[in-house]
Amino acid sequence: MRASQLVCFIGWFALAALSIISATAQAAPVTWSSPTNVAGDADVITTGTLVAARNFSQTQLAPLVNGVLFDIFPIPNGGSGAAGIPNVATLAFNNADSSDTAYGSASAPFSSLSAQYQYLLSSGAGSSTGATLTLTLFNLNSGTPYLFQWWSNDSDLNFGGVNSTTATATNAVTLDENTLNAAGGLGQWASGTFIASGATQAITFSGPRPVINAFQLRAVPEPGALTLMAFSAAALGGLALGRRHRS
Repeated sequence: MRASQLVCFIGWFALAALSIISATAQAAPVTWSSPTNVAGDADVITTGTLVAARNFSQTQLAPLVNGVLFDIFPIPNGGSGAAGIPNVATLAFNNADSSDTAYGSASAPFSSLSAQYQYLLSSGAGSSTGATLTLTLFNLNSGTPYLFQWWSNDSDLNFGGVNSTTATATNAVTLDENTLNAAGGLGQWASGTFIASGATQAITFSGPRPVINAFQLRAVPEPGALTLMAFSAAALGGLALGRRHRS
């Protein structure tokens, strides 16, 4: 096969493979990372482009952590229903536990976090009866890869502390709300990637007394697509270099 024909074949193969990846991934569920213990501001992921960042609370000021501003997502304390931010998300809840400060602690290691990170993790929403919380994300672009990050923390044991919360969107990940099971203990966070198959994405949170403090949504490059494009570029570059050596 001549070099020009091989170049055309590689280019066609890359385009075809990208189409297959995109078509398959658009219907993919959320693929979760492993749970990670809360450690510091660098926990907040900054990959890609920020779409939305919110902390669940009643009146909490919006904290800025690792350069990401988490605006408020007000949830009433008690009662059942749904609260939302237009074009961003809604949270459906039953027997809500919502607070600006009750999920934090004056004890270490929680008190050793930055003030802004403490604000983020001191506020939160949950269910006092263990009812499932459903977060629905809006205004997504079909076919776009997204990264979703969330936190579950109860450092003061006001709402149990020894509980865990599971996020489910076909696949599931479970976070420990207080890894020390003691006042001042820290919870965990996890991230998940998905490719939007429509304008909305629902994620449920369940557990003995589920807690979610905050979330962020980011538009990110598709890893498989980037790998394939890098391979194709390298192959094309190698062919061009070979042709220059032969000439």
